Amino acid sequence: MWTIATVNMKHLLRPTLGLLLVGLLAPTCVPREEGAQISDFTFGLICSDSLDSPHVCSKTNDIVVTGNGRCVYDRKVVPCTWYGYEFDYHLPKDSITLACRWSSSDRQNIGNPDSIVAENVRDGTYELVLKGRAGHFINPQYRAPERIAGATEVFQVCASGGKDLFAVTYRLRFPGE
Repeated sequence: MWTIATVNMKHLLRPTLGLLLVGLLAPTCVPREEGAQISDFTFGLICSDSLDSPHVCSKTNDIVVTGNGRCVYDRKVVPCTWYGYEFDYHLPKDSITLACRWSSSDRQNIGNPDSIVAENVRDGTYELVLKGRAGHFINPQYRAPERIAGATEVFQVCASGGKDLFAVTYRLRFPGE
């Protein structure tokens, strides 16, 4: 975005300043500070090996939860499937915190490596901190397989300053045992 600025020069109406006036009376563009900019957003299966940092290796919004990976959930190693998103960003300042929310068509237990955070919920919030004026961010997530076949629709959106920066809808499919 640009802000247009003009200069009031009516006191400089001498003929010798004619060329100068044309340049000074023309609008000038002054950059206005914008919010965070997100680009190259990618969602899908997350891959990693000992030589590589985690990254989206297969773009898809249809995640089959097979349990081929390993995760730590509530201080226990469990079978899981890794998925998530990554993007590039440009910030107007050194860091910002994104306010994110999610919702699901089915109730879920939410946790992390240390504990169960919420049980039997359909929605929630979380925050992501972006650091540096520009960079690349990855948000790996995981899900353990279900014993019963089925699917869950999930929606996630993250915003800054009240403006949605990205949103994704995806399906977690559970083949069952």
